[in-house]
Amino acid sequence: MKTITILFTLLTLLSCGSNQKKENKRNNEFTHETIKSEDFERYILVKGENLKSVEQKLKDWGQLPAPGNVHTYKFEKAKLGNWTVIKLPKDLMTDHYNYHNMVYWFLGFPPEDDNYADNSVGLSISKEDSKTYVLYNDYQLRQKMNLEDDMFGVFENNQKFILSIPFDEFENSSSQKIYSFQKFLTDEDIDISKIKNEKLSFTEFDVVFNEK
Repeated sequence: MKTITILFTLLTLLSCGSNQKKENKRNNEFTHETIKSEDFERYILVKGENLKSVEQKLKDWGQLPAPGNVHTYKFEKAKLGNWTVIKLPKDLMTDHYNYHNMVYWFLGFPPEDDNYADNSVGLSISKEDSKTYVLYNDYQLRQKMNLEDDMFGVFENNQKFILSIPFDEFENSSSQKIYSFQKFLTDEDIDISKIKNEKLSFTEFDVVFNEK
């Protein structure tokens, strides 16, 4: 487990502060050119009995790079049923690699980590409905499919994929075990219309990040 933690930390450190475009090794349909962060409003939805503080989790992420220059980012959070919805600042998510890693980061590394979510969902809302997508963890499905550091995703047009977090690799999937877009939202009690139509009461908070 410690080896996985170290590997993930190193990979994250390499990614933070870098806008270098990465080659997509499995599927050229999902690239930094086709999933541009400026096209999306980025959210992370988290819940779990062991998640003590989303602010602290973000602070820990921000401390991963070596001390140097710092930048204060303004996040927002709101409640949606049992979920805590985190709205990410536009100036932070310059590429989807860091965003996807942050979604995964909230899952932590128990038992070494005592502040972690049982469920973490990345919700990226685009003006083009076909590009809106969710990214989520499913430990049981991951085990059944013999996967490791992978998450599952589906676009609003029900195009499904599997994402290898450390290597930024997308793979198209036709698996029936990956839910359709609407079924996932319904089963998880996520009313996307409340987020899209700004019906939630967000509160703002600052987090200081180390940056190279």
